[in-house]
Amino acid sequence: MLGELHRRYNTSALVPSQRLQMCTKTTTTRGELPVIKHALSTGLCGLALLLPALAQASPGGEAIDRYCTACHQSQNGPQSWSRISQQRKTPEGWDMTVARMQIMHGLELPADARRDIIKYLADAQGLAPEESAPQRELIERRLNRIESFDHPSYQEMCARCHTGGRAQLQQRPLEEWEHLVHFHVGQFQTIEYQAMARDRDWFDIALNEIAPWLAETQGLESEAWSAWQQADAPTPRATGSCGATGPVRATSMPT
Repeated sequence: MLGELHRRYNTSALVPSQRLQMCTKTTTTRGELPVIKHALSTGLCGLALLLPALAQASPGGEAIDRYCTACHQSQNGPQSWSRISQQRKTPEGWDMTVARMQIMHGLELPADARRDIIKYLADAQGLAPEESAPQRELIERRLNRIESFDHPSYQEMCARCHTGGRAQLQQRPLEEWEHLVHFHVGQFQTIEYQAMARDRDWFDIALNEIAPWLAETQGLESEAWSAWQQADAPTPRATGSCGATGPVRATSMPT
């Protein structure tokens, strides 16, 4: 009887819609006890529906749900949040974003949760090596570095206040790049009156020239990122002072 029950209620190979359909069945065969039927239909089937969500859970994702969703609502299923899920950055970029939330918006975040969030976002929404390679010197903080960009106005429009590579180490769709332009005007209210801005229509150029250029060259989706997500994680090995070797767990943030 147990073998028959296992066969009838084994949902591991079913897609979610099939699990839901199976969990709503009420028919039984002759001889099954009502209590067994009830336990299986409400217990095992309920667990089968929860397993996909549990498999996706992570400390970083749980921390985002706990500390960030007051402003960034969940959307399009688990592990997806407004604004957050429409961006990809380096660990350093996500670290700066979280710091801004704490400084400018009063986010109270324990140190361990902060680290979990940054590591999760750097892993799930980071950059492929090919995407970060042009700005690797900036990440490594090398000295005597001269920036150059393909867009004729990018240096004067953006890199006059911060390194141009700061935006070059992000991937966003057009809507998010437009949000970033509006954020600059709202957060830095004199930006249009500063040097190399008051002699031109800064807002119009930023919104209608710079944002589309960034969306084209640094969109949210890319072949490099898709390939990097499918690649096997490397297992680096370290050699100790005594000559012993062993695997080292790779992380997105330095310990």
